[in-house]
Amino acid sequence: MASTAWSTSEWDCFSGLGKVKAQAAFESHWSSWIPEADFTTMASYGLNTVRIPLGYWIVEELIGDDMFPTGGFKYLKQVVGWAKAAGLYVILDLHGAPMAQDAEQPSTGQYAPTAAFYSDSNYARAYIWLKNLWALMLPEPVFAIEAVNEPGAQTSDDWDMVSTYYPGAQQAVECSDTSFSCLAIQYMDILWMDNSADPTASLNKTDKHVMFDDHNYIKYTSTAATREAYMKYTCTDSRKSSNAPVIVGEFSLSPANETGSEFATSASDAASWYLEWSQAQMVMYEAQTAGWAFWSWKTDLGDQREV
Repeated sequence: MASTAWSTSEWDCFSGLGKVKAQAAFESHWSSWIPEADFTTMASYGLNTVRIPLGYWIVEELIGDDMFPTGGFKYLKQVVGWAKAAGLYVILDLHGAPMAQDAEQPSTGQYAPTAAFYSDSNYARAYIWLKNLWALMLPEPVFAIEAVNEPGAQTSDDWDMVSTYYPGAQQAVECSDTSFSCLAIQYMDILWMDNSADPTASLNKTDKHVMFDDHNYIKYTSTAATREAYMKYTCTDSRKSSNAPVIVGEFSLSPANETGSEFATSASDAASWYLEWSQAQMVMYEAQTAGWAFWSWKTDLGDQREV
């Protein structure tokens, strides 16, 4: 997450700067933002997995006339190699789907007024993305590819996605191997979908290579924005799911009231309290799920509590 490399989204960056300047900005960002040393640091902290968010445009045959940077795949191959050298596993995540899976979300790569991903033509583009990443990223350290990050929840699109796109995505990376040696396909878990649509409804349930992703941002719950309430929520929250295995693929230390005195990072006890809160979340996720990934490893937005 680097504010100097893009404005509202990748699309807006290209539209605003023009193709030449925007391409140069992304080349500079990709070549410098995450160095190899970051992966050795992760490993030194005892981390074992990195989740990498990607846009569909990293497979350049899908770009067409869309306004997106090119040449990113060589950098992806590079960082996956660094992860392997450091002993880390990798999850690749379709964070920006064709025509955007959620409205007005810069993380989809296009701050679109509506989510237009939910159509057969865009599903077909996503299948091409999955097949390309599946073919080019085997073997390890990549062990999972996420079909789509945070689709717009609780709409009729959920049912179309679950009944049409999800089984198609499963087939796109289908493996004849009956062991766990192939890539897994990952879906947002039913807890994140607020029980509005069961991601397993149309899947081949005999397939071992399926896993799930739950995101838990306490700032977006109805919990009162106080330290006491946040800690109580964390210690009593349940992320147990009817699906398995589940990884909490995103969580943060960002409070709803970021400038309130209780949560101010300038407070004398801020470091100790945020450490305690982070540990409480990690203990809960490790007890109830298969693990977690923090959002995000690095940001230049001036606040490491993000998002």
